[in-house]
Amino acid sequence: MLLKELLPSLKAHLYSLGRVELGSWWNYENVNSPFTRVIYVTDGEVEITIGEMRYKLAAGNMVLVPPFVPANYYCPERADHYYIIFRAELAHGLELFSLPNIARNMVPVEDRDWCFRRLLEVNPDIALESFDPNDLSYNEKIWQSEVSRERMSSAVLLETEGLLRVLLAAFLNPAQQNVMKDSSVDRLVKILAYIENNLSRPITLEDMAREVSLHPTYFSDLFAKQMGERPISYLTRARIGKAQILLATTDKPIKNIAWDLGFKDANYFYRVFKKRLRLSPGEWRRHFARHNQSQNT
Repeated sequence: MLLKELLPSLKAHLYSLGRVELGSWWNYENVNSPFTRVIYVTDGEVEITIGEMRYKLAAGNMVLVPPFVPANYYCPERADHYYIIFRAELAHGLELFSLPNIARNMVPVEDRDWCFRRLLEVNPDIALESFDPNDLSYNEKIWQSEVSRERMSSAVLLETEGLLRVLLAAFLNPAQQNVMKDSSVDRLVKILAYIENNLSRPITLEDMAREVSLHPTYFSDLFAKQMGERPISYLTRARIGKAQILLATTDKPIKNIAWDLGFKDANYFYRVFKKRLRLSPGEWRRHFARHNQSQNT
């Protein structure tokens, strides 16, 4: 199944958005979030590092920060910007912006200004109260939006998703869609869905290669070429990503989360989690407000 065949299944879930004037206080490192973010600069300049890539954004530029990818945010002096925090899920639980060959930085067309303004008009009450990723209220507001969504009218939900689709289409230009037509991407989508649906069980390189009828070595090389990392590394990242969400949204004991995600050794899960996020699972949970706490406040 190719990307264009998966797009009708896209579900864009908006968590937070707002327009804020930034200053030199906007300086945060190694922010690793389970959400996708779009930053659109309307005045001034900011710098955002995503993985190994650094982007300098002036007025009229926007950048997309994929989920579970460490990012640094910096404003040298001042800037005005819109931000959107959301998830974009395809069939099989695939995150659209975890797929390869998706643009991150671009100059939007003029109509994008109207889309941002209209999104803010129909969703006026889900802006962040804090911009410090380590501040509990920063995360509380994001998770509370799930509760707010239940109270939205059908018209607002439909318009919000439509506006998000218009904005996100800018990151799927024709050149990238041509790359996505390659038959190897069909196999890639299949294996990503396989991984997503089997995070709780032991998966070996041989299991993944067998799923797409390829030799393990050839499969590993092909996967690394398209995704920028080896299959086992991606599998571990996917498990840690799911752990981030479970830690933030449930009261399940940490060792049970580890077992549910295929880590038979809880101590190994602790080590891998802290190596990737620089926080232990318990520290991550304390930094992220849980959904059930939001419902009780």
